[in-house]
Amino acid sequence: MINRADWTRSGDISRGRWRSNGVWTGRCPAGLTPVLAPQERACLAGVARGGTSKQIARRLGLSMHTVNAYLSSARRKLKASSRSEAVAMALSAGLIDG
Repeated sequence: MINRADWTRSGDISRGRWRSNGVWTGRCPAGLTPVLAPQERACLAGVARGGTSKQIARRLGLSMHTVNAYLSSARRKLKASSRSEAVAMALSAGLIDG
């Protein structure tokens, strides 16, 4: 389930609807874009370039643990089951550059 606070409207919803409690039960509803923190996007972009957590951490000046936490958070928000799926979803949604 996706909480309404994790999404921002970017157009009309063509399929599905929000429940009265403000939760969407589908994946990436049409017309909505997940809200990712800049750090989450930077870490996903690092994965898209083929970087390891250690390499991404070094480049961003973060710890490897922090990079993994950002990637886990992004995966959760995107409802992705892996890093590569999260990158693919972020690329298709225009959240990161390809």
